[in-house]
This record gives sequence, structure tokens and C-alpha cells, in this order.
Amino acid sequence: LRTIKIRVNSHNQYGNNIFNYFCNTRCLYDYLNKHAQVIANIAPRREALETPIKVEKEKYESTRWDYGSNIDDRPQRVPYMATRTTIKSVDNDNG
Repeated sequence: LRTIKIRVNSHNQYGNNIFNYFCNTRCLYDYLNKHAQVIANIAPRREALETPIKVEKEKYESTRWDYGSNIDDRPQRVPYMATRTTIKSVDNDNG
């Protein structure tokens, strides 16, 4: 039994809004909790829709500031090996 009248107006300033169909967030979540399995079965996914990526890591020489190991307490730049991570998309159409 609906106790709050909901607005059914597809011409509002926000376009088609979920709250054109539910009176508040609690009503929405009550409906989703009750019907979640049926909703998921409408268009089931057998495979993930994530875009495949290739992660490349490359080590390179860089420098950083060392603030504590110098005797005269002055910061100094020291060399170290850094890692650069690059993410590239993978084109599934080309094999």
C-alpha cells in the first residue's frame, strides 16, 4: 500500500529520475532487496565487461632527497631505482 504519492514526470529538469518511481531511498532499497535476483536474471552476464589492459612496469634511475643520513644535517639528493607503471589498453579485435 503506497502512502506517499510519487511524481511521475519525465519532463522534470533532471530527466528520467529513479525517484519518479519510488517515494524515497528506503522504498527503492526495499524493492531492490526483494527483487534483486529477478532483476539480475533479466540480462545475465556470463563474462565481465571490463576493458582488458596491459600493465607495464619499468625501472629507471632517479634521485630522491635524504634528510637524515648526512653528518651536517643538510638534505642531499641520493640516487635510487624507481619504478614507472604504465597502463595500456589491449585491442581484442587484433588477436
